[in-house]
Amino acid sequence: GIVCGDLHIGIIGDEERMEIRAVSPEMTFAQSLQKISGIYHLGILIDGDTLERLDLTMENIRLFGYVDDAEKQIYEVFEGQKSDIVMLKSITKADFEAGDYSLAKDCFIRVLRKNKDDLAAGRYLVLCGEPAEVKEKGRNLFE
Repeated sequence: GIVCGDLHIGIIGDEERMEIRAVSPEMTFAQSLQKISGIYHLGILIDGDTLERLDLTMENIRLFGYVDDAEKQIYEVFEGQKSDIVMLKSITKADFEAGDYSLAKDCFIRVLRKNKDDLAAGRYLVLCGEPAEVKEKGRNLFE
């Protein structure tokens, strides 16, 4: 997980035992993205602000989801993964990013037909089958 933002660094402890600590909400958020990336076997996850700051092209990047009631967008950067995975994610990117709940189930089924190992598409397909109130909660990656 990569997130841009402020960071506070300091030394805590005493003369016999000192530690350097870094603290910031952005660091905690990046750690959460890293955890999600590991669960779904994804590439690098970044937020929209980081995407803008790094000035990346959208070629090998796909919208992964939202946090905080769609205020923050999360993207997967799959550049650098195995070439067959990059190809499959590029081919299925439009279906994965469809964004329309009424069409989402069919889109994720199409993604999985082409790339059965896309765990994120599988998770989102499961969420498509949940009742409406759970679907709305499912928009937040951390719920």
